Amino acid sequence: MNNLMIFENKELGMDVRAIKNKDGSISINAEDTARGFGFTQIKNKKEYVRWETLNTYCKEFGFSQQVGKDDFIPESLFYLLGMKANNDVARKFQTWLAIDVIPAVRKTGQYKTQNKELLSSIDMFELQVKALREVEEKVNEVDKKFDDLPLFEIDSKDLKKKVNRVVVSLLGGKKSNAYKPLSKKVFSDLYGQIHREFGVNTCAAIKRRDLDLAKEIVDNYTLPRALKEEIELANSQLAFA
Repeated sequence: MNNLMIFENKELGMDVRAIKNKDGSISINAEDTARGFGFTQIKNKKEYVRWETLNTYCKEFGFSQQVGKDDFIPESLFYLLGMKANNDVARKFQTWLAIDVIPAVRKTGQYKTQNKELLSSIDMFELQVKALREVEEKVNEVDKKFDDLPLFEIDSKDLKKKVNRVVVSLLGGKKSNAYKPLSKKVFSDLYGQIHREFGVNTCAAIKRRDLDLAKEIVDNYTLPRALKEEIELANSQLAFA
């Protein structure tokens, strides 16, 4: 692979493989990305990549193709995966690539680790300023793409829990007379309203930017008059053994 470049970070103790594409974009090795972001586990004193975890995250971000050890991921997906990492090493890893490596590769076609004197202090300053601007643009781009994604599984579960709480409360509790015969009707009506509001057939298709609005719709849901009267009638009747 002629355009393969290997970057070394002695502080982090990591090597990262990357490819400079013909359009100037950068693709990063999937295995190195996983290790840098901490998507790994230790077995028998050896570190292994959690490929199932990495591919699950990739799928959440709309990248359906399975990736493995020798695959390379686009730069945009690299930044998105960084949002899933939550540790100091991962932040340093992402900052290193975003601020130092990638901009230098775009400008010079190579990454200098031991010959930084080839770049003047002014050149380095210009690179850093440009890199900061590029990172800001990337963050804004990632935020927009992130908001346009459908709900993550954890978001869907959270919305479902809120729906359950509201429905149970409107029925008078799970032990009420109305719960068993009428709960299906209430669930159907509430979910139907949510689906109509967003033009979807399932809550999982709601976009992440609309999650707060969906929760607000659930909180403000009111029963149709006829259904409310059915519930009141059922709960007013004595339960006979």
